[in-house]
Amino acid sequence: MLVHEVFDSFTEPEKELVRRYAALAIRGKPHEAIVAALRTGVGEAGFTKELSAVRRTVRLLDPTVLFSPDGATRVQLGSLSRTTKDILREGLQGDYLFILPASLFEGRTNYADIEFLVYLNFFLRQQMRTRIVGTSRQWHVLHRLLTLTLFGLFDPAAPEPPSFEQLGEAYGVASLETYHFLRTAHELYAARRDGSPESPLLGVDAYVDFFTLDGEATVIRLPSAEVRVAPSGRGFDVHIAQPDGRSSEKKLEVGTPPRLLRPIPTEFREAIQFASDRPRFGVTPLGTSHGFDARGDFTSFIIWVDGKGILVDPSSEALAYLDQIGVASVDVLYVFLTHVHADHDGGLVENW
Repeated sequence: MLVHEVFDSFTEPEKELVRRYAALAIRGKPHEAIVAALRTGVGEAGFTKELSAVRRTVRLLDPTVLFSPDGATRVQLGSLSRTTKDILREGLQGDYLFILPASLFEGRTNYADIEFLVYLNFFLRQQMRTRIVGTSRQWHVLHRLLTLTLFGLFDPAAPEPPSFEQLGEAYGVASLETYHFLRTAHELYAARRDGSPESPLLGVDAYVDFFTLDGEATVIRLPSAEVRVAPSGRGFDVHIAQPDGRSSEKKLEVGTPPRLLRPIPTEFREAIQFASDRPRFGVTPLGTSHGFDARGDFTSFIIWVDGKGILVDPSSEALAYLDQIGVASVDVLYVFLTHVHADHDGGLVENW
């Protein structure tokens, strides 16, 4: 029933796009061939615009997302590891606002996975700040986390950099060589106010625009609309008012997020279902892409040594694929992280 309600809200060109896709899919055409056929006649730009509009409308099914009537304002409760890819699929346009739920972890799901959102807005959208609503306590925790993520052990907002002794005590930096390497890397690669080597380094406030919600409600004025956010039970009542008088509203609530997995063809799955005979040496890829690829899965793989598995960079999708191909957790005894980024360690939160 919900699918029919969403379809009814499509414009006629959007409905026709869906009809054509369904007709080709029924005939057994693969997704890539269908997309190529749909591009014919409307061109790349027209197809991309229609597809982005359809995807935004389909998100009406998501209890954590609300769009303004014109689609220029997007409000979301929480942020998942896949949120950056969702936005890339919808198209980088308009204003985004993210509300932190009272509990950042629900059912082993991290709803405050904003690291790649910050990168997306700052680097791909020309230093746009990521807009976030939350409590003052949440901002305190988030500020510290983002400082470590963006700048490492050196905070650009600090009156002076920490000494070798201070970092040794706080983080176990064991040698002056390591200290000087970390400090040099920080000064070389951190973003600066005007791009010149002499200008001040940008701090967390240049990456995030945080709106504090410690009371009953708050109003955020965005370029495209005015958004009112009010706590309501375990969720938030959100109202978006456009300058032309049109508005949309919805209670945003955290629910169990659907896991978007690609089907594994039987012939490929059988080739790596080892039963009790695990390989003495081998590699099983579980994903081969990166955090800004809207179509691919995060890079993750298993290295097999003497029948024992080493899971490298476990994403949440990778762990689900293990179930699909019949690899039990007892077969994968070790986890190796190349580094701590959301696209490399996201599965740990859900399973450990």
